[in-house]
Amino acid sequence: MTGSLGPEIARVAGALGRRTARSFRRRRWQGRAAVAVVLREGPAGLELLLAERAHRPGDRWSGHLAFPGGLEQPGDADARATAAREAHEEAGIDLLAGGEVLGELSDLLTARPGSLAPLVVRPVVFAVTRGAELVLGAELSRAHWVPLDELARLRRSRSRMRRALGWFAPGGGERVAGTMLWGLTLAMLDDLLARLEQ
Repeated sequence: MTGSLGPEIARVAGALGRRTARSFRRRRWQGRAAVAVVLREGPAGLELLLAERAHRPGDRWSGHLAFPGGLEQPGDADARATAAREAHEEAGIDLLAGGEVLGELSDLLTARPGSLAPLVVRPVVFAVTRGAELVLGAELSRAHWVPLDELARLRRSRSRMRRALGWFAPGGGERVAGTMLWGLTLAMLDDLLARLEQ
């Protein structure tokens, strides 16, 4: 499947295939969501799509850098379908027609918006093979293709504890594209980088 992809994307697929992602068993009382971790091969190597969420009153993720994603809907067959649908709705990328699934990262547990009910988020890693022009929906204000090597250098320059602080507070995150990358998105990025470094 990855034979048609470039060598850097094939390396990511291989790294994701070597280690099983942690997954939480599906339970009725847990909400489910998925995000699309989208990569492409750019002129300077691998690039990662990061989107800035639109500013909305009452939205706790308002203005944050994130991966396209959202809640599972009844018509979604699985997390991959959820992530692909959300990437199309939010960023205009058709990952089913112009992308390829490389694998999945470990599930993360958070709370549903506006409540304390648990929400399991599954990150699905895609490679864009064609049609990567972004058309942002109302949920996003900006989007950036950021070199993955640049993000890896930022994270390597911090101690393990300093890296973990960024999962819990904006001040511990990384300044990227004029705003802060922190929280769940940063934890997912660290999972991806750890798999690539192994």
